[in-house]
Amino acid sequence: MRVGVYIDGFNLYYGGRGLCGRSTPGWRWLDFALLASDLAGRRTNWPDAQVSRVVYCTARIDGASSPSGQADQDIYLKALLAAGSVDHIEYGTYVARVKNAPLAVRDPQGRPVLARPSWPIMVQDGHGSAVPDAVFMVSYANREEKGSDVNVAPLTQLPGGRPARRSAGRRRKALVGQPDRHGPAESPAPRPGRPVPPPGRLVNRQPCGKQDRG
Repeated sequence: MRVGVYIDGFNLYYGGRGLCGRSTPGWRWLDFALLASDLAGRRTNWPDAQVSRVVYCTARIDGASSPSGQADQDIYLKALLAAGSVDHIEYGTYVARVKNAPLAVRDPQGRPVLARPSWPIMVQDGHGSAVPDAVFMVSYANREEKGSDVNVAPLTQLPGGRPARRSAGRRRKALVGQPDRHGPAESPAPRPGRPVPPPGRLVNRQPCGKQDRG
């Protein structure tokens, strides 16, 4: 049985960082090919499963808005290919926009709390009366990736754009890292027009911080 693995890179990164911590060393160099082979080998209902293709979906960081981020990402993507951790990198786009949002601070649990007028900054209405419930609005540079998760869906079709048939001999697996889900999403190859199963949080078989091959 051949197994194709399709990875939403940004969700996987932020999921891994949430599980292991920003400053924990080693986890960023997770060997995707080795992890996929391990997961496929544990499936008792997948006889003789062999990982035949690992595709990493991401987007190039804009060097104008984040030169260091672009340099770090470039090193990482080259390392993935050089180490054989992935077979192909599929690119979406990375966009920067100006957005508006209420000004907020964090509470002890890290949740946002809207900032209200207080000295030395107060708000008054046209009559000079205080407006204690006023909301401060700010504009900020918002940088986000577009297309990586969308690319996962068409890539799980058979080569050449032919519809993927459900078959015991072919499986697709998506590895992503959204924090509100649990367990890697796995399913038979989807048919055109059908949604890809919900993404799940990456389950790392190695302790956070342990150095993997590649």
